Amino acid sequence: MKQILLLPLIFALSVSCLWAQQSAPVGPGPGEVDTTWRGIRYQIAEIDRIPGNRLVFAVMLHATPQAPISTFIGIQPVIPPGTPARMLVKYAPQPISIASAVMTDEATMQTYQTLNPIPGGPNYIGADLLTTLHPNSSSVMTIQFLSPPPPQPVNGIIPKQTVSIFLPNARGPITHVVIPPPTPPAASTAKH
Repeated sequence: MKQILLLPLIFALSVSCLWAQQSAPVGPGPGEVDTTWRGIRYQIAEIDRIPGNRLVFAVMLHATPQAPISTFIGIQPVIPPGTPARMLVKYAPQPISIASAVMTDEATMQTYQTLNPIPGGPNYIGADLLTTLHPNSSSVMTIQFLSPPPPQPVNGIIPKQTVSIFLPNARGPITHVVIPPPTPPAASTAKH
């Protein structure tokens, strides 16, 4: 049976309720960046290590209280004047995608492109979105990257590993995103 990543959706709903309590404009905080849509921000909601030496990022598109009453998120094709009604289906809106995002390891400056999900692997929310956001509402997408090699220990301590993520329609990268450290190998237990 396939797994579905639901935690970001639950997180998105709870964060949406918290945002509703804010009334004054607030600039982007850690783990978020403004987008080209007025009053809409990208937020990194969750990062998990998954099989295949990958990282999966849950990316929330959140409408702040300052967002317009209704913001269409998608690609609206231009319909030529005089198009017959029977042809309008050809001009249906298309989803936006964050699959062209780029991740950069901030220590090495190595860049990583997104990866397609592993065939037959766990199911996660997709990288595409076609929706309308209203103030204090959110939608979640996910993207996967190859996990960068962990940093070398300094004085026996492995430093935090940070990356930046540049997403389509973002006004800049989301920087200093801490990725979870690799899980240490389980200690073998000998049976006596």
